[in-house]
Amino acid sequence: MMKQFIIDVVYSQIIGDRSSQQDSIAIRTLKNDNNELNHLVAVICDGMGGYECGDVASNYVANKIATEYDFSENAIDYFERIVYESNEDVIEIINEMTDDGKGGTTLIGVIIKENKLTYINVGDSRLYILRGEDLIQISTDQNYYEKLLEDVEKQKISKETALAHPHKEYLTNYIGREQLDKIECFNEIELLANDLLILCSDGLYKSIVEKEIINILKEPTDLSQKTNILCAAAYDSCYQQDNTSVAIIKMEEKI
Repeated sequence: MMKQFIIDVVYSQIIGDRSSQQDSIAIRTLKNDNNELNHLVAVICDGMGGYECGDVASNYVANKIATEYDFSENAIDYFERIVYESNEDVIEIINEMTDDGKGGTTLIGVIIKENKLTYINVGDSRLYILRGEDLIQISTDQNYYEKLLEDVEKQKISKETALAHPHKEYLTNYIGREQLDKIECFNEIELLANDLLILCSDGLYKSIVEKEIINILKEPTDLSQKTNILCAAAYDSCYQQDNTSVAIIKMEEKI
């Protein structure tokens, strides 16, 4: 008999020390006939820091992607279609609202059906899975550091040079570019019972190390408290804390 799963989801965000909240979270769920949550779409977007209208871009994209999915369309087909629609819409919105056309947002999104995960990534917001004792980064940061690591592999530069590069965190891809450079989209990754999926903006992982994230996730606290604790830890650990958004999704096998 095929295993059946119930999904639990919680989320939190803080403005940090910024003057505005440019992160956006959107989550939409579907329950079965027993009123159990077993389908979900969740999105976190981080408006481009320092760019006018980043909050508009992130809010628009997060809500568009979460609300327009009807759970019947193939997940990867949906993501590959909606990301380009969203990009065109954001370019139009930003051009109407600004003189220089600067603005945009990162995107990390997941669709879960039973225990099958499909995700999409543009930028440097992240998707992790906590499986047992291991925190696994599933998404790949689309920034200049990724390109520097290619030079490290080709032995053109050292790892130390890449780590010290002043522009290593510059985004090489985001929603709002005239030409999307690369879309990271994977279909039907099998999730296991007790897996925790973590979606977050960079305000989390640039503030606290992965070991601390693991420790908080493993604490014997209710799932509903963990996102609040993560956001609080990020705020307490960093001067001039960035906007921070976190969503946690738990996979529970139905008995």
